[in-house]
Amino acid sequence: MAQKIEKAYQVNPTGKEAYDYHRTARMCIFGFACAGPLLGAWYSLLHRMTSVFRYEYVALQSSSTASWLSSVSAMYRKDVLDAGAHKRREVLIKVILDQLLFQAPFLNIYLMS
Repeated sequence: MAQKIEKAYQVNPTGKEAYDYHRTARMCIFGFACAGPLLGAWYSLLHRMTSVFRYEYVALQSSSTASWLSSVSAMYRKDVLDAGAHKRREVLIKVILDQLLFQAPFLNIYLMS
C-alpha cells in the first residue's frame, strides 16, 4: 500500500523504478513471523494486567471456620464496573503501559529487521 501511495504522489526514492516485491515479501515475513506473535502475546498480557481496573473488590465478613486458604476467595466480592470513567481509566493505563514498556523495543526490532 505504501508503494502505491508513493507511485500515486510520484514520491519514488532514487533508483526505484518498479514495484519492489522483495520489500513486500520482507514485510510479510516480518508480520507473520515476528510482529503477529509478539503483538498477540503482548496485548493479551496487557489485557490481563489491567483486569484489576475492570472490577471493584468489596470486602465481605466471613464467620466460617474453614481453612484460611479456602476462605480467601470468599473474603471479597468482585463487582463489575460499568461506568465510562472506569473504562477510560483502563484504556489510559493500557496506553501508558504500552508506550512505556513495549513500543520502544518493538520499534527497534522492526527498524533493525
